[in-house]
Parts: sequence; structure tokens; C-alpha cells
Amino acid sequence: MASTSLPRISGRSGRDVGPHPPDAGRQLTTDFPTIGGYRLRRLSSECGLDGAPTLVMLHGFSDSADTWRPMARYLRHRAHLVAVDLPSFGRSEQLQVGRATPDTPAPVYPELDRVVDAVLDHVDASTPGPVVLIGNSLGGALTLRAARRRPDLAAAIALAPANIGLRGWLGGPLLSGAKRVARLPLPHPLTRPFEAAAVAMTIPAHPARLTGLRQGWMFSNHMGAARMRHQLAIARRIIAESVSDFPTPDLPAPGARSTDVPASRTPVLLVVGDHDRLVTVERAQEAAAALGADTDVVVMSHTGHCPQSERPRKTAGYVLRLLEDRHVTGLPPTASA
Repeated sequence: MASTSLPRISGRSGRDVGPHPPDAGRQLTTDFPTIGGYRLRRLSSECGLDGAPTLVMLHGFSDSADTWRPMARYLRHRAHLVAVDLPSFGRSEQLQVGRATPDTPAPVYPELDRVVDAVLDHVDASTPGPVVLIGNSLGGALTLRAARRRPDLAAAIALAPANIGLRGWLGGPLLSGAKRVARLPLPHPLTRPFEAAAVAMTIPAHPARLTGLRQGWMFSNHMGAARMRHQLAIARRIIAESVSDFPTPDLPAPGARSTDVPASRTPVLLVVGDHDRLVTVERAQEAAAALGADTDVVVMSHTGHCPQSERPRKTAGYVLRLLEDRHVTGLPPTASA
């Protein structure tokens, strides 16, 4: 960014933050509001500070709002937090996307954009402070799309956004393998090890970083072959639509050029791991240039596709550094525990 001290490429400039001492009043609470026409599962917490920013957090494909729990412990005493299960994921209702014509599927991104706008409008109406949107992977793609149409956001933080250019093998072998697993006439407990192996090989820089409960969150979306097939159908459409978001000379969208990408209307921080097997550092740099001068890139060392789960403390430090550098209203100073 032109006005921040964050370097263009860095792995060491985040704040060293510690978790707040345990406080039952600041734990994440769960409810199921109807927003944008969908019954969504929402996790939220109030930090108790007037004018503090609200961080709205969007998870990635096949994940849920629970992916933000590890990072939330470093943020919930400095900002209000809101995380939702997007439609078709976690415990929210299924996404309703029909067909644009009798033979052509309707695009998925516009419907998800509409839901994200509804969530942001709901937050705007209920909290007086500035709003910051944070997303990972699919949620990161939705965050970048929102940054280009919503100047009311104080900032947008995209962790490994899926629409800046996924590696080509994702749309081939990985989806094909997942589709074969979804067709197996087996109950979900027996297909779960296949899902675990696929995630361990593709998502984290080191498989041990996504173990136990965090790994369980990621797999809680499937709940059987039928839901898994539904999500794979969404994945294929999203991958196809992502080409139009950030077209490149080697992967152009029909009639589009890389210079056709609209500039961001709000400050953006792109965070990408140097061991991400799905999104490359080079594509993050190209996307930052396309989004405009008020966009910065941070490369996290020894990190894969989900920085918020793999390195929650470090990722929270980058979030707080950006908010402090942007002078977001109401943000108290950081302090190590």
C-alpha cells in the first residue's frame, strides 16, 4: 500500500500478539439468523470496546466458520468478530443457484456476492464501528470481489484467494478423485479417511498443522456422498468463473485481458503462503498490481493454503498490523500476553 509501512513481500512484519486471558464473556457464540434469504450459522463475539472495528470472516471451500477459531483468540479482545458458514457449507442452508438458460448453469459467484453484501449490511446496521472483511480461499475470492464494489469497507484482507489463479491440477486430478470417492457406495465414516488424505496432501504446508479438531471442522461439511457431490458441482462452476476475475495471458477469459481487472475501492492486503500448493506467490503479486496502489502482499514462510489455521498467531499479527497502519477507528494498541 502506498500509505503503509508493510513491505510488498515479507514474512516477518506482523505484530507479535498473544491471546487474551480466558474470559467467558468474549467466547464465540453461535446463532442461526436468516440473512440474504438463507438461514446461516453465525459465530460472533463482542470485545466490549465502543467504536472497535468489526471483522467479518469468510471461510474457504469445504470449510466452515470454525476455521477462524484458532485466530479468534488473538483478535477477540481487540475487535468484534463475525464469522458465518456460507450457504452449502457447515450448518447453513444449501446454496440455491438454478440455470441462466435451460441448458446453462447460472453463475455461483453473483449469488454468493449477494449473500456477502447482505451479511455486511446486517453488520453495518448493528455495529457503529468500521467493518473489515477477511476471507480465505473461496472466502478470499469473495473478499476481493467485495473490495472492488464496496468503498464502505475499512479494509479487505484476502488469504490465498481462490480467484487470482489456482494451479491447473486442481480442476483435473483432484476434483476427479473426489468425484470418484463421492460415488463410492460407502457410508460417510468410511469415506472420511480419503477426504483427510486429500486435504493433508494439498492444504497445509505441513500435514501435522491440520490435525484433530481443526481437521474435523474441514470435513464436517460433507456429511455423506450426496452433499459431497453437491459441493463438487459448486467447485467446478466456481473454478470456471474464477478465470474471468483475474485473467492472465496464459489463462485468458473470453474477451478479457489482465488490464480489464477493476481496481479495488478499499485498502487490500493479500496474504499467501510460500508453500501454498493451490495459489502461487507470483499470481498474488500480479493480482496486487491489478487491484491498484492501495494493495499490499505478504508472503508467509512455511505456510500453505490456510494461514488462519496453520499459523493463527502470525496471521492475526498481520491483521492487526494492517488495521493499526490504516488507523482504523477504535482499535486499541496491541500487547503481548
